[in-house]
Amino acid sequence: MRNSLIILLALSFTSCKRNNQLNLNQITTNYNNKKLEIERVEYLINRIDSFSNGLVWNNKGYGLIEKDFTDSLFGFSFYGKRFDNQNEVIYYKGNGFIIFPKTKSYSIKNNLGIRFSDAGQMIVTEFFEDLPSEYKSVELIDIKGAYQIRYNFEDNEAYQTTDDHLIIVIGKNNFLPQKITYSSISAGKKQVHQINLEKIAINSDVSSKISEKSKLIKDYSWIGKETKNKQSKYVDTVFPKMVLPNLKTQKEYQFKKGKITLIDFWATWCGPCIKSFPKVEELHNEYKERINIIGVVLENRKSALELIKKSEITYMNLLGTNKTLEEYDIQSLPAYFLIDKEGIIKKYYTGLNLDTIRKDINSLLKEE
Repeated sequence: MRNSLIILLALSFTSCKRNNQLNLNQITTNYNNKKLEIERVEYLINRIDSFSNGLVWNNKGYGLIEKDFTDSLFGFSFYGKRFDNQNEVIYYKGNGFIIFPKTKSYSIKNNLGIRFSDAGQMIVTEFFEDLPSEYKSVELIDIKGAYQIRYNFEDNEAYQTTDDHLIIVIGKNNFLPQKITYSSISAGKKQVHQINLEKIAINSDVSSKISEKSKLIKDYSWIGKETKNKQSKYVDTVFPKMVLPNLKTQKEYQFKKGKITLIDFWATWCGPCIKSFPKVEELHNEYKERINIIGVVLENRKSALELIKKSEITYMNLLGTNKTLEEYDIQSLPAYFLIDKEGIIKKYYTGLNLDTIRKDINSLLKEE
């Protein structure tokens, strides 16, 4: 009798564990499929950023995002508003505006920096990102009206990061994110970034359009100078020192001259970057041992690893940060440096024109 009870309990435990795994797989599939349905999304947001130096930002606002695969910078248009200072941001058809309603003025910012303006922080790109597929461990909790999933990730020795995890709460009725929390300990100090979302509407339920929001500035005055994409200041100079961790192994990699190299700067939220993967992989397969191709992704290691795996990318990728943009004078994404074997930057490209890059590579190979 006792042995039968033990066997029954063991079978029950195994069944529960299996069902939990099936639930997680189904939730992941439903969430990722929902992401593909989203063309437009609007929401209210409370974003709380607790930094390792003790500084805390607690901001509330509104966000509106519309997919735009023709956009070469982000792959989407967006409008964001901060409720505390009333500042707004609009990025529409390649034009970026930071709006100051209190003074009825605006500035123009047509580069990546617009995402990091105060109102730009109200933009949540996670609506368009898959759930992690690579992690150390995962925990699923069924809570009232939602699923809570905690992903625990490996420690990052290169950045001295431990206890790195993501907690996401997903609505049972719509499979949309309700709360997203990133937490880690860096150099012994904890930092937490929390995004709370309410009143989410997608597609036909969205109440506004970015084209309408863009009309806000017609009666406002322009201040400052326009920030335009420009040729990199580094062209015809020695490529600056680059020491970054390998995206997969996290081991430190240092760029060395001696071989023609194409460096691809990209980000997980950049639609045009992801669309260019097959072309860059084509170059990698075409030239193989003759040139090096190196990708540099800006933060978000988990999403980057998933995209690399999903896109079947075989060339090496390094993990950078947003500071990398400033260090290498990157004005838009995707961006590419073509470097000769002496370590001199010969070309800088914004966007990928396969024929042009192939022609330039062949010219450098003929000079060897």
